[in-house]
Parts: sequence; structure tokens; C-alpha cells
Amino acid sequence: MRRKRDGRRYRNNNRFGRRVHPISGIISFLLGIYSLLSLIISSIYAGFHGGNAGSGVGVAGMLAFVASIVGFFLAWAATKNRDAHFLFPIMGCIMNGVMVVAYIVLMILGVVL
Repeated sequence: MRRKRDGRRYRNNNRFGRRVHPISGIISFLLGIYSLLSLIISSIYAGFHGGNAGSGVGVAGMLAFVASIVGFFLAWAATKNRDAHFLFPIMGCIMNGVMVVAYIVLMILGVVL
């Protein structure tokens, strides 16, 4: 349905609020994807080299671990905003939380084995 307003015609805009996707939630989700891809790529690289991938892969793993922690806290902070969509903060919390646990398990397995 069209209406006139201020001499202009416009369509009915079905926007129910001013809720937006928080930038920190999107960044946390992207950090989770980076961490997941870094884990997969470094695992494949280390597998091809028989477990002797070198210190570069270890440094990349530690950077991905730190990125997961930062992403988790960014997502947690984004969930505190009540005037925002929670899609990216929730996905960021889940993805980064799982990645933090996965990296901790890998570190424990590396020390034990």
C-alpha cells in the first residue's frame, strides 16, 4: 500500500524497530571462523609433515587461540546490548567457546603425549 507524506510517495516500510547487528558480534564471528580455519589448515599441514611442522605452526595456533578468547569476550559483550539482534553474538559465543575448549584440549594432549 502506498501513502503520501511530505509530497512524496513511499512504500510502507515494515521495519519493526531500530535493532541492528552489533559490529562486535560480527567481528567475534569472523574471529571464530579464522580460528577454525587456522586449526584445520595447521592440522593438515602438520599431518603432511609427520607432526614436525615447526614453530611457525605453533605460533599460528597460539594466535588463533588468542583470537578465540578475544572473539568470545567480544561476543559476550555484544549480548549485553538489548537493542540488537543476537544472531552473530550467539554464533560467535558458540564458535569461539568451542574453539577455546578445542585448543585447550590440544595443548593438554600435546603435553601428555
